Amino acid sequence: MTKSFLLLSFLMGVVVLSSNYLVQFPINYYGFNEILTYGAFSYPIAFLITDLTNRSFGKLVARKIVYFGFFFGIGFTILFSTDFADYISLRIAIGSGIAFLVSQLLDVQIFDASKIDFSHTEFKFESTKEAPVIIVMDYAFGEQAYETIDELLKPFKTTEKNIHLNVDSISVMGKAGILEGTKGDIMIPSAHIFEGTADNYPFKNELTLKDFDTKDLKTFEGTMVTVLGTSLQNKDLLKFFHDSTWNVIGLEMEGAHYQKAIQAASKVRHSINPNVKVRYAY
Repeated sequence: MTKSFLLLSFLMGVVVLSSNYLVQFPINYYGFNEILTYGAFSYPIAFLITDLTNRSFGKLVARKIVYFGFFFGIGFTILFSTDFADYISLRIAIGSGIAFLVSQLLDVQIFDASKIDFSHTEFKFESTKEAPVIIVMDYAFGEQAYETIDELLKPFKTTEKNIHLNVDSISVMGKAGILEGTKGDIMIPSAHIFEGTADNYPFKNELTLKDFDTKDLKTFEGTMVTVLGTSLQNKDLLKFFHDSTWNVIGLEMEGAHYQKAIQAASKVRHSINPNVKVRYAY
């Protein structure tokens, strides 16, 4: 284990250093000199090292390999290849290091998801030939929620055709202002309405009150209002929503934006499964 760890750590450092050096040399063939460097061919080896470590020793060791590669490779790059007097050069070096760290750690998590044994959980999972991929997005704010999920659900375009994503489910969890119960209680929405408009988005939530059978916390089911921001601090507006016929249980800032994008992709554009499962909980 120790020898393997040291070898993989050394290889990760060499790959990062080599890639940061080779990125200086463009490929001067077939017009690729403006868009491609030789570093593009060495850098993917870092993901291979991460995935092999994850499969052999688990994600904890894989993370250590990533951290070693980050501090070893990026550290040497900053010390010997960065002009500290040049703000742009320093910014590029820092940005490159952060991009490496985030992409590698995300790769560890996605790769590890394929090894989950659902037989030891309460979730029912139907095995398929293709391993599932879990994408975690944290976090969108207001209208940004629509833009991010809308782009994510669009078909992947190639020169020959559009490839539609096989999206099985979309789950949204977050914090919200509660109008029933007390702080810490759980809200299960059955619809989102958008403050200041007539827009409303009813849906079937795969989560129900039965999924949260707990004596410590109360659970409420009903409509959530997606507010513009400061409405969360407006006492009169909160009272209006609480006493209205909308059956409002709480207020948040992204739900209607998410559901608008999901319904557009599934019911109008047909870019994802029209029966995609959605789960909301606050």
